[in-house]
Amino acid sequence: MELPGFGEARSPQEQVAIAQFAALVREALSRIGVESAVLIGHSMGAQIVAEIAAREPPHLVWIVLSDYFRSGPRWHFRTLQELLRHHLEDVMPVIQVPTLILRGGRDSIVPRDWAAELAAAAPRGLSVEIEGEPRTNVPPSGNGRSLLPRGRGAGMLSTSGTALRAIAGRAWGWVLDYAYVAYWQTHGFLFRHDPRPYLEAGERVDAPVLLLPGVYENWQFLKPIADALHADGHPVHVVRTLGYNRGTVAKMAALVTAYLEAAEISNVTIVAHSKGGLIGKHLMTLPASAARIRHMVAVNTPFSGSHYARFFLAPSIRAFAPRNPALLALARKRAAHPRITSVFSKFDPHIPGGSHLADAENIVLENYGHFRVIADPHPLQIIRDRLPRKGA
Repeated sequence: MELPGFGEARSPQEQVAIAQFAALVREALSRIGVESAVLIGHSMGAQIVAEIAAREPPHLVWIVLSDYFRSGPRWHFRTLQELLRHHLEDVMPVIQVPTLILRGGRDSIVPRDWAAELAAAAPRGLSVEIEGEPRTNVPPSGNGRSLLPRGRGAGMLSTSGTALRAIAGRAWGWVLDYAYVAYWQTHGFLFRHDPRPYLEAGERVDAPVLLLPGVYENWQFLKPIADALHADGHPVHVVRTLGYNRGTVAKMAALVTAYLEAAEISNVTIVAHSKGGLIGKHLMTLPASAARIRHMVAVNTPFSGSHYARFFLAPSIRAFAPRNPALLALARKRAAHPRITSVFSKFDPHIPGGSHLADAENIVLENYGHFRVIADPHPLQIIRDRLPRKGA
């Protein structure tokens, strides 16, 4: 069904509210004699589906299909205002039909927690995630067909356009994220700090820390963590030969291995950001370095890559493409996973699929962003809790 202003349907002169869209759908179905059907809504269609299900007797179920792609930017903008005014959270509690919230595992718009909250708000709600699917493939993907309900009185509600209300918050978080990285990159360029004082250990000489920054980051990007852990008494090691970390993971891991051997340190806890986590995991698979490393805390690391990477020309970024052979080979080596803690933001614009690592300890932060989390006290406390206790 093509709604007014979508697909090939003519755009109305005035804005159309979500409740008005729902009324138009009810009238259209009534005219063609549809009394019962499975109701499916995608994006904004889910809001319309919810409005219909909330207003109709529970034994009636409807179908709504939306088409966004041929409506034009002007109508999109006008309709967006109505999406933001409509709150699915207020509608879900009055929907009495069985309701399925279906989310793609790689959906960068709809947070997993929010989908679960919507399902919990519906009296007969259920939230299901289809692993590996992006937002645009839900629900048409074949993986979701087996989830369609059987019989009368069964409804299905897909990911909702109401989540666009969260985009403003994410956009602001993105701005702050890049302001943070701009500050520290400029700081690192203008002020060249000497890392040698960090090697002067206090009471925790038995628990050295090794910092591994991300791509296009030097060690000073992790200076907030270095300052805090050194103040706790830990010797903090950095590998200056990594530079801005633009080489391959294997090449960077070889440089770190050489440093560990030259420094003759062991019982090391790695604290890594982004690409640094891939280097750290690679180190944990190498005979020459694996025995020296006791644990790694990786922050926002693309263990499964990022589908955005394939759009870049720079080899240092394209290496994070999910199908990159080196990344896939590293992913298959899982023996070190129990010694890894993966800490990641609930929304990371650089790694929309998240940083979940099988068999590892996974901790999702409430933060938005890829960079600013470095200065957040919560991950710092997580790092402290994973360091060995004194005397252990």
